[in-house]
Amino acid sequence: MTDRHRVVAFDLPWHGRSLPPDRWWMQEYLLTADRYVAVVEDFCEALGLERPIVLGCSMAGSLVLELARRNPSAARG
Repeated sequence: MTDRHRVVAFDLPWHGRSLPPDRWWMQEYLLTADRYVAVVEDFCEALGLERPIVLGCSMAGSLVLELARRNPSAARG
């Protein structure tokens, strides 16, 4: 993959080594499909990625399917 593509990896909120938001205990924090999709879309927009190849495993694998379902032309693969 890295021979032909630039690879950018990040943690979804509250996953991997990502810290929860400051004062997370003060409000309800729901990790919904809408929130996950928004995180990935915002990330791609912030980096100026056009039609990225989006990969994921486990829960992120389900997220990739949701991204494709919602907007099939947004990603290259």
